[in-house]
Amino acid sequence: MSRPPAPHRPRPPLLPLAAAVVAALAPDAAGSIVRALSLTQLVEQSDSVVLATVESASSAWLDGRIVTDSVVVVGEGLAGAAGGERMVVRTLGGEVDGIGQKVFGEPQLRWGERYLLFLEEYPAGGGPSSAIFRAVGMSQGALPVVDGPGGARVVPNPDLPELVEPGVEMSVGPWLDVPRPLEDVLTEVRAAVDEAGN
Repeated sequence: MSRPPAPHRPRPPLLPLAAAVVAALAPDAAGSIVRALSLTQLVEQSDSVVLATVESASSAWLDGRIVTDSVVVVGEGLAGAAGGERMVVRTLGGEVDGIGQKVFGEPQLRWGERYLLFLEEYPAGGGPSSAIFRAVGMSQGALPVVDGPGGARVVPNPDLPELVEPGVEMSVGPWLDVPRPLEDVLTEVRAAVDEAGN
C-alpha cells in the first residue's frame, strides 16, 4: 500500500537564513582595537603634524568599500607642511548614494571644524603633488579643536577605538585623555617634534 505524499512545505528564503548564520558566527564588529600611541610615537610615525580646518569632503567607492577624502587647509604646520597648504586626508567610511559605511575607531572629519592632525602618507599616494594622508593610529591622530569661553581647547576624539598596550590585559587611555588648552598642547607637540627631529 502506497503512502500519501507528504504535504509540501515552503522552503525558507536562503538569503535571510544565510545572513542569520553569518551574524551568529561573526565576531562583534561594534569596535576596533588599536595599540595606544604616546605623543612621541604619534610624532615619530607622522609625515606631517598640522593644525588644520576641513574645507571640503567627498565620498566614493574604492575597492568595494566607501572612503572619504577631506581637503584640509593648514593653519599652522608643526612638521612636514606649512601654513596655507591644502592636504587630502582619507578616512574609511562615509556615504555614497544613500549607502553608508562606518568603521569604528576611524575619525570622522567634519566640514568647517579644526583638528590637530598627525598624518602619514597613505600608501595610495603618488608623490608630493597627489599625496593622500591618513591619521596615525586611527582617531588618535585626529584631535578636535573646539572654541569656548575660556579659549580654544584640544579634546579627545569621540570616535576613539579601544586602545591596548602589549602585555596589558585591560584597555588604556589615549595620550590626550581630557580637554586641554590649545596653546598648552601645541607647546607639548612642538617639543616632541623638536625631539624627534621631524
